[in-house]
Amino acid sequence: MFFFSKLKRTQNQFKTGTGDKSVRSDITISVPFKSLVSSIKNLTYEEKVGLLEAIEEQLEQELMQRNPLIQQEIEEARSAYKIGDYVTLDEYKARNKERLL
Repeated sequence: MFFFSKLKRTQNQFKTGTGDKSVRSDITISVPFKSLVSSIKNLTYEEKVGLLEAIEEQLEQELMQRNPLIQQEIEEARSAYKIGDYVTLDEYKARNKERLL
């Protein structure tokens, strides 16, 4: 099993009299999964926590995209927003002032 990652980087390719021109290039690398796991073992605690947070964020986004019910709710919310059927946070706080204390 391999871990694939697409790295995005921007390089200053050349300079002209009008300013810097940048070129974006994508690089795909593959790392054997065992090597990836082994590398993770060598991270500091703080680095592991940061990695875990990044993975959890990506998983959450992926799960939301794969869940048809969530997608339907998002579309309903967008439709309501387009026609003005929404309440701003300030309006909600004002209406529910006592309940929020």
